[in-house]
Amino acid sequence: HVMVVVTAGEKKTTTMASIKADGDQTRRPSFRPRISPDGNYVAYTSEATLVPGELNDARDAYLWNRQTATNRWVSADPLDYQDGDVSYAEGVSRGGTVTAFMTYSGFVAEDMNRPHSQDVYAWVQG
Repeated sequence: HVMVVVTAGEKKTTTMASIKADGDQTRRPSFRPRISPDGNYVAYTSEATLVPGELNDARDAYLWNRQTATNRWVSADPLDYQDGDVSYAEGVSRGGTVTAFMTYSGFVAEDMNRPHSQDVYAWVQG
């Protein structure tokens, strides 16, 4: 299976980003990493359940913070509805404040093309 691994710093330290909240590895693949311009954040897609409360068993977009070694589930529905639709990480800003992702999930009532087309959303850290 595929994992997301980051090598950074003067000492070239290698760290696995696609890990569960308890530090355990997963047997499900993670892929499509996007590194922030400052190198402190990695947005990626994973089929694994990496954070508590994520139960949809679908591909989801995550944001890994290199400084805290923690993952954030950025493609979570704001109303916490887990419909199991596929999401893909697409990019992350400097400082990790904005993460772009694509999904079939309908996060807004105005989403009239669901379930046939993906839409792009921006998760804003706040």
